[in-house]
This record gives sequence, structure tokens and C-alpha cells, in this order.
Amino acid sequence: MDLQKAINDAIEELQDFQKIRIVRQPTVLSWGNLEQCEELFVRTFIAVDKTMVEFKFIPEYEEIIRWMTNTGGKGLLLRGAKGRGKSTILMSVLPVLFKLKRIIFKPIQANDIGVEEYNAASRNTHFPHLEYMKQTRFPAIDELGIEPQVNDFGEKFEGFNQIIDKAEQYIKPLFITTNLAPEKLLERYDSRTLDRLGRLCKTIVFEGESLR
Repeated sequence: MDLQKAINDAIEELQDFQKIRIVRQPTVLSWGNLEQCEELFVRTFIAVDKTMVEFKFIPEYEEIIRWMTNTGGKGLLLRGAKGRGKSTILMSVLPVLFKLKRIIFKPIQANDIGVEEYNAASRNTHFPHLEYMKQTRFPAIDELGIEPQVNDFGEKFEGFNQIIDKAEQYIKPLFITTNLAPEKLLERYDSRTLDRLGRLCKTIVFEGESLR
């Protein structure tokens, strides 16, 4: 008996019939070599940001371009100074890059995590953005740390903790922008947050004056 075939068959049957997800495999992507990725990043940035008078290439962008050559199965944690392009990259540049690979990449604002909707038919309240971030292959949140706690019939909790739990469970790349320093992230969320962010994200610190 071929042992490897038996194992693969067992995994396939569990996933098909019992809906059990067993395989945990990081998603590794590349948009080309350094030269190709730099051209793609710069041209996309200029195309999506019509507020710029002149595009200015800053050191932080070099780190993103290196990540583009081989993501290593990680997303991006863009943190630090305001006005240096973090949100533009997450909300506008990355969706275009993923679209070029025929992948849906749909980021949300952190404030939307706790937005609730009421379903009159089922008489249930649910949190559509939170649920989407838990299910999508590429969870992406802009301005993490400004959102209120989710209030579910008086029970309050950090919605981001549920999102990162799911991301870690299935080794999903996580994409975050935040103005919070590491100690503030640790203070706001649970004690495992920084460790898990390190496993799921490449951290790029934005420093310097605003480009706005």
C-alpha cells in the first residue's frame, strides 16, 4: 500500500465530506524581480493617487518592493508616521496588485469591524465586515486601533482578536496599517498579538515628515 497516497486520500475525504480543513499552507506570491516590482509599485501608486503633485520615493517603499519579489507567505504591517502613504498602499495600491493576479483583495476601515446589520427574516444581528475579515484569504484592515470594541447584545470584545485568530489558524497573510506603537498594540489587544503579527506580517515602520 502506498502510504503517501493513503494519507492524501484521507485528507481529501475529510475536506470533501466532513468539511474539515486540515492542510495549513502559506500563500507565497511574487510580482517579479526587483526591477519589475519597483516599476509596478511606482506606476500603480501614481495611477491610484491623484492628489500627488509629485511622486516622492521614500525608503519604506523599498521594503514593500522587496516583499513583492517574494512575500514568504506573509502580509504587511505598515505602522508609524501619518501622511507617508500607508493607507494609500493598503486601500488602493495592493488591491490593484492582487487584481493583476486575479485575486480579490478587499480591505476595510478598522471602524467598520463593529458595524452591525439586522436581518429581519432571522431576527438576528450580525457583523458583516467582521465576518468577512474572518473568512477572506487576505484580511486587510486600515488604521487598526481606532475601532471601538464590538458590542454584541451587551457583550463587548475586540473584533480584531477574532480576525487574527482565524488568520493564524489557517496561516493567512494579514495586512494592517496602524499608527499605534508596539506597546500600544500590546496594551489594546491580547498578549499574543505581537507574536502573531510577527508570524503573519512583514513589519515596515514609516518614519519622517508627512508627504501630504
